[in-house]
Amino acid sequence: ALWALSNYFVLPLVKLLGIGLGFSLYHFVNLIIGYAVGRFGWFGVPRLSGNLATCDLGCGLILLSFIVMVFVEADADSDAVRQERRRLQRSHSAEVLP
Repeated sequence: ALWALSNYFVLPLVKLLGIGLGFSLYHFVNLIIGYAVGRFGWFGVPRLSGNLATCDLGCGLILLSFIVMVFVEADADSDAVRQERRRLQRSHSAEVLP
C-alpha cells in the first residue's frame, strides 16, 4: 500500500519540482524507507545484521548528495539561452505574418 501511494504521488511531485529533483526525491524516499524497514525490522522483516556502519554511511552520503542537488540551479538566463529564445520568437513571428 505504501509503494502504491508513493507511485501515486510521483507525477504531481515531478510537475512541482521538475523531473530531475522530483525523481531524485522519489527514489531517495524509497531507498531510505527500504533501508529503515530492513535496519529496524519494521513490518515483521528480519533486522539487518553485519556491518551496519557501512549501510549507515551509505545512507548518509545519499542524504548529503540529495541536499547538494537541491541547491543546484539551472542557468536559464544565460546569454546563449536568451539569444536562442529571441531567434525562435523571430522565426515564429515570421511564420505567422504573411
